[in-house]
Amino acid sequence: MLTGIDRGTPFKILSPIQTEGIGVVFPKDSNITDWSSFEEYINKSSAPVKLGYHSPTSAPKMVLESALYEAGFKITEDANDSSADILLVDLKEMANLIPALTSKQVDGWVGPAPYPAVAAEQGVGQVIFEVRDLPPEGKWHDAPCCVVAARDETISDYESEVKVLMDLIGKYSEWCNDNMDEAAKITSEWMGLSEKAARESVIIYTTKPGETWKNGIGVYMATLNRMGKYEGQLKDKELKDVEELLFDFRFVE
Repeated sequence: MLTGIDRGTPFKILSPIQTEGIGVVFPKDSNITDWSSFEEYINKSSAPVKLGYHSPTSAPKMVLESALYEAGFKITEDANDSSADILLVDLKEMANLIPALTSKQVDGWVGPAPYPAVAAEQGVGQVIFEVRDLPPEGKWHDAPCCVVAARDETISDYESEVKVLMDLIGKYSEWCNDNMDEAAKITSEWMGLSEKAARESVIIYTTKPGETWKNGIGVYMATLNRMGKYEGQLKDKELKDVEELLFDFRFVE
């Protein structure tokens, strides 16, 4: 959404649709089980640790990259840069996450639910930590991921319909959070995965744009600007400068 808005596409983010649900996965037999052992592994490695992701502008990649950057690690996407601590590897799509782990193409990866839970259930991986638990404590809670967005003309021409749609999404979000076992059953049937994997995927459904969630979008903007991804309306901008350009929260507030 941010990339589209930067390029001038006329739409607004109306609300989040969920937060959390992003995990870092290493092989099942790995001794890495938490941030502390992960950090130690990176510091002791004689070569850059290879971490996969499914899309360059995805929430999992940007949150992990920002956290690693703040932790003082040197990050690269250049396979020839042996001086880096971490080599980020673009695995192109989510379907390649688990195969990349079993083939040892990467040491580990970061990905959205349900893939971390599926990797654990299949016995090929273990979730060493959820992205929400990255240091500093609390900063990565409610990390932005999927959102609801609409074109400006849709919002103006169908305002009452958009309001009804957002009310429905809000009510069903609350229902999923309050009825996780039933929601997991529906999810498993819809997505073709086990109820166990669906139930263990750490997702919070919500249409409420909290401050931590909004701050996370600011982190994404800073990361993408640092990567040189913006060339238009968001280039060198901070979140406070462009909130009216990005958001229309009237339907959920």
